[in-house]
Amino acid sequence: MDPTLERRSDGTVGPKVSVVGLSFSGGGDGKDLIRLSSEKGAMLLGWPGNLPKPVLDGATATYPEVFKGVDLQVTATTEGYREVLIVKSAQAAAKPPAPATSATPAVSC
Repeated sequence: MDPTLERRSDGTVGPKVSVVGLSFSGGGDGKDLIRLSSEKGAMLLGWPGNLPKPVLDGATATYPEVFKGVDLQVTATTEGYREVLIVKSAQAAAKPPAPATSATPAVSC
């Protein structure tokens, strides 16, 4: 396995080799921040709003300033991913952003 991230021709970012299908957003609309898939199906995780183009470093993609003073890091692992918010100042920690709301109705199948 090689979780080192690379930019793909479809605009996403993903590990060179992983156990599951995994891709991260290449920036832009945050609705497809993380896509995790296998032969059984797929799961999409989104982000409220737009994302900047990520900075790649090994297995980690950093989306700078997703909120003022806060970076989002997603890291590919051999079996999935992890995500962390990097709060860069006391001021950013003291004033968290308002929670996102969605006008999209829930759909059941």
